[in-house]
Amino acid sequence: MSLRALLLVLVLVPLSGAEEDPADPRAGEAGAFKGKTLTEAVALLGDRAGNAGFGKLVFAQRCQRCHAPEAGITAIGPFLGLVADQQDRTALLKSIIMPGADLAFGYEMRRFIMTDGKTFEGSQVEDTADAIKIATVKGEMRTLVKDNIKEEERLGTSLMPVDACRAITVDQMAHLLAFIETLKSKAP
Repeated sequence: MSLRALLLVLVLVPLSGAEEDPADPRAGEAGAFKGKTLTEAVALLGDRAGNAGFGKLVFAQRCQRCHAPEAGITAIGPFLGLVADQQDRTALLKSIIMPGADLAFGYEMRRFIMTDGKTFEGSQVEDTADAIKIATVKGEMRTLVKDNIKEEERLGTSLMPVDACRAITVDQMAHLLAFIETLKSKAP
């Protein structure tokens, strides 16, 4: 899809209203999943199937800054190209609304206090003899010289912000899950 076509779709089909049932007050409620338990989120989502095409647009808007849906794209978050082979819909939903519940290896947040008093937080991307490279929550890459690190602390949280889905509607989540469920190996 060309950029022009994508922009036209975004203008003509606003994500917050795509395929919503106007009689359902949950459909357009931004932040519908904020503070919900997994059981509540599954119930809220119900049997909405979602549209993978709309989900790809939601993914591009909200997830692609950190996650790669296909090989060859560099990202600071876990590669999602085969995630649907490894997780069912409920597990995918849990990963989105509770990003720190099951941390993917290498994506735990760390805090580094430098000898000059500056503090940096991020997940470790690379560790060499002289430096540690981290990815920050803002998507920036920083190289910290080991000799300048005074303290390092594991925070036990995910690089993905807890409120990453704070403005997502029920229908957007259904669409997003429908798209993510297409991210699996292509069997011959």
